[in-house]
Amino acid sequence: MAFVAVAAVVVVVALKGDSGEKSDAAAQADRPQALITTGETWSKTTSRFTTTSTTVPSSPSSTVTSGFHRVTGPNGISAEVPSNWLVKAGTQATNIQVDNPESPGSLIRLGGSPSGPLPLLDSVASNETQNGGISQGYQRLRLERVSGNSNTVVWEFLYTKDGEQRHAFGRYWRTGGIDYIVYGSANTASWPTMKTVLDIVVRTTTM
Repeated sequence: MAFVAVAAVVVVVALKGDSGEKSDAAAQADRPQALITTGETWSKTTSRFTTTSTTVPSSPSSTVTSGFHRVTGPNGISAEVPSNWLVKAGTQATNIQVDNPESPGSLIRLGGSPSGPLPLLDSVASNETQNGGISQGYQRLRLERVSGNSNTVVWEFLYTKDGEQRHAFGRYWRTGGIDYIVYGSANTASWPTMKTVLDIVVRTTTM
């Protein structure tokens, strides 16, 4: 699978689809609900997106969250990110990166790439041994399916870079032949702030 190497890890969550009509509750459950953290509610947006640069389209309209704006990445992934963070092309064509200018090294990546042959959990787990960027000081905090859903995986871990311990979290989901990711990383001192921002990014992600 073409996941971004972490310092290029990518996050994913899955939608389950089946034929036939569904109740409103069932239809909502099939939306990217796995992106939502416990206790939070899904909010819809009817904004239409326009392109403001050749690499990072964004919406000029207001968003649900004050101080955030919406950006769109590869394969249609879209989310709200802090308005004052810097959006740029990612380390690979399959993702974009959003950097916190007030905390160097604090970043979020959004993206999507064609699904590989392995089950999603196995695909994400392969990063533990194949990603040399996180090998130093690596400590797994969790790597698991979300609520037993084989198409939604979360991976949280610590690693050391340039002598500094970092905290990282990725949420991965597979749908329609695409593996999507929302990934955030920061040094451990900055992680509480990053976690707050990342929760909003995850909650507002759509495809």
